[in-house]
Amino acid sequence: MIEIIIDSEQKRREAIGGLVLLDLVNKWKLKITKINKKRTLTQNRALHLFFKHVSIELSRLGIQFNYTGLKGLELEIPYTGLLVKELIWKPIQKSLFDIDSTADLETGQINIILDVLVRFFADKGIQIRFPSQIDLMIKEFEKNGIY
Repeated sequence: MIEIIIDSEQKRREAIGGLVLLDLVNKWKLKITKINKKRTLTQNRALHLFFKHVSIELSRLGIQFNYTGLKGLELEIPYTGLLVKELIWKPIQKSLFDIDSTADLETGQINIILDVLVRFFADKGIQIRFPSQIDLMIKEFEKNGIY
């Protein structure tokens, strides 16, 4: 079996042309499968912005993280994007897909986890959504002092 990875539109067109020629010369049994892509860098940025938005909504609900790492003392601290990622998102991800790293998620899997969290907040009367391209642009403008 020969496996060929096609990662661009140009290579796809070339491969189709080559397959047509092969088929004319010999009888071949071909199996073409689509490989689900991992999340993109843009999706990664949007995912981390989503974590930040969730942390803000948790604060608005008055939900704090209870930290017990100081000799049994309990501290209530506000959620951060990192806490949302590590303590909310990743456990859901692990239980649904047995995947430890967000870098290994496929887009469809991200959408399933998003649905879980969107429903949770909807039950509390809060609408959350995954950041759009515009949201990412605004974040960049804010970071650079433009907006």
